[in-house]
Amino acid sequence: MCRLETLFKFGIALLGCVACGCTGLTGTPHANAFVATPGQYPPPPAGATRPHVGVPAMAASVREGLENSVPVGEISADQLVTLLLASDRLSPIDRERVMALAREQGRGDSLRNGTLVRPASLAGIDYLLLGEVRDLSVRREPPPEQLSVAGVEQMLNVAPQWHPRLFVDCTIALRLVRPSDGAIILTSQTPFHRAAFPKEIGLTVSADGEGEIKLSQSDSAKVLRLALDAALRDMLPRLDQWTVALAHQPAGTQPVVASAHPTTAPAGVTSGSQKALTLICPECGFRVSKDDQFCPNCGAKLR
Repeated sequence: MCRLETLFKFGIALLGCVACGCTGLTGTPHANAFVATPGQYPPPPAGATRPHVGVPAMAASVREGLENSVPVGEISADQLVTLLLASDRLSPIDRERVMALAREQGRGDSLRNGTLVRPASLAGIDYLLLGEVRDLSVRREPPPEQLSVAGVEQMLNVAPQWHPRLFVDCTIALRLVRPSDGAIILTSQTPFHRAAFPKEIGLTVSADGEGEIKLSQSDSAKVLRLALDAALRDMLPRLDQWTVALAHQPAGTQPVVASAHPTTAPAGVTSGSQKALTLICPECGFRVSKDDQFCPNCGAKLR
């Protein structure tokens, strides 16, 4: 009885709000109408060099929301190459060509998804852009609480039908690495969150109904493109700084560019006396010393 009385009072108050046009429903297809289009970037700086950068398949972990057959690591690498071409920066080499070059030179076992397993000079490739998609999640927005304004609006049929959005979450980690010695040039880790109706981001899947969302390979590519676009934008200022400095750098040396993440080994000049520091962890790609038994970044056992 108390619940009915509460709903009645809430409904009366709500009708007053509706009469003056102040409803609280946000789950309509026009509430989040603007979604930035990926692939549109400012022009590169004058004088920047364009080294050949290989983009192998990325490492990936998926929590929910994709069909099991979706090759997330391969799709991510393909989308990243497309975005690099759109940015008019670097000279990207797609994952299939990267692996073909590595195999032709007997170095096919030096690469694993998102990881340079061991340093190896690769003719035709100056650098590698290694990536990881962490904890990718695509889920349906939960319905409004019955005692919320939006919930009562639906019960009283005084508002448009509520449609759930999709919540997309993940973290994109990128590392620009010199394959010859494993030196890490640039790093970035970009958390990504997007709440949007499927049509706003070009998806064919419907968010209506019950049960888990399962994106197809085509829809997964569109979601990953959005996340990778955000990660590339995060890295662009330091990438531009590095490519300009590299154009004026003496042969055999590397410009130092500040890392966005102090826990990651910074890029620097690698000389013969520093070769002990250019070993890398096979799990996370972090630069380690030959004396380390465990990786100081991820804790993996090294020997």
